[in-house]
Amino acid sequence: LGTNLVTYTAVDGNGNTNTATRVVLVLDTVPPTIAWSFTNLVLAANANCVAPMPDVTGTNYLQATDALGVASITQSPTNDAILPLGTNVVIITVADTYGSLAYSTNQIVVQDQTPLVITLNGFNLMTNELGRAFIDPGVFVSDDCSGIALLTTNGTVNVNAVGNNVLIYTAVDGSGNSNTVTRTVLVWDTAPPAIVWSFTNL
Repeated sequence: LGTNLVTYTAVDGNGNTNTATRVVLVLDTVPPTIAWSFTNLVLAANANCVAPMPDVTGTNYLQATDALGVASITQSPTNDAILPLGTNVVIITVADTYGSLAYSTNQIVVQDQTPLVITLNGFNLMTNELGRAFIDPGVFVSDDCSGIALLTTNGTVNVNAVGNNVLIYTAVDGSGNSNTVTRTVLVWDTAPPAIVWSFTNL
């Protein structure tokens, strides 16, 4: 790389001479070669529903070569930048010693991987009188990032038979995370018999 001078000299049959010069500049205009870069890196969102941008300039994320050596690798967004939920585009720039650039466009997906919070209203063991309608107090569900997409209750309470009944509550958020809680309802008979008539004065 650099400036080179080439001098041409001509001599005729009578010994007369003349010269001309040419300047040849050797440049490096070939950008670095990116042989491999990461795709679809998935990060788990934190409690604030975001994730910090990692440093993706290392060899475990990208491999680049250049005839004269790679001078620098930079990224945008920079590391520790805040990435929101969803797909985030990351551009990696590779520069050689003489400023030729190569680019890699990649994606980082930030996912909500935290299950919802689901708690029972009332007790996990409840009793219900035989023959009396059961009133389900339900559950409390919260999710900070993706919101509640589905809440189901599996199981029924047979109020016409003494025994244990299990109710399973399942909540699913917008990212597919789920959580469950269970409640046992004991149907029992505590009412004494009713004497509707008896003889008198036998």
